[in-house]
Amino acid sequence: MIGDGKNYEEIVESLQSNLDLMEHSYDLRINPANRSIEVSGHRVRLTEREMFIYLLFAWYRKYGGENGDGYRSISEITCSDLDQVFRLITHERGEEIGIVEAASYPRYNFLKILSDQVSSRLDKDRENTIQVFRETRARINRKIEEAGLPAHYQIGARGARGSISYGLGVKSGLIDWRISK
Repeated sequence: MIGDGKNYEEIVESLQSNLDLMEHSYDLRINPANRSIEVSGHRVRLTEREMFIYLLFAWYRKYGGENGDGYRSISEITCSDLDQVFRLITHERGEEIGIVEAASYPRYNFLKILSDQVSSRLDKDRENTIQVFRETRARINRKIEEAGLPAHYQIGARGARGSISYGLGVKSGLIDWRISK
């Protein structure tokens, strides 16, 4: 390569361009309508609860957060966030309804309980919420790992006990939640 008359800067630019091109072949496609995520032809099917939690963290990643990286602690999740994500799911299915109507939506009745727990100030409710998120995260990550996808597509955790935040490591520009055929 150097013998081709390219200087160091041109080589770095060329390599970066090739890396960007390769990375785009690994876009994360999220299909809320059929509850699946897909990366480079590898599809992972999720339950309704798993899809909701995964999409919540993808939504945080896509639209940032306080520090712009999309990582959030469970205590930072709001009912408004839950509502936005549920609207995204129902919109992809041809209608758009809010979280207050979730109980009437097939297999999304868990959102009423989750919403109540997120808005509660009771320690018991907070602990239940944390437990639900941890268990659901573990199932999602296991499915992603079994599909052979890199770890940055999993819901990662960082921080010390008591201040753990969760999020996706994939670049926000690579997240696409339009319906994939």
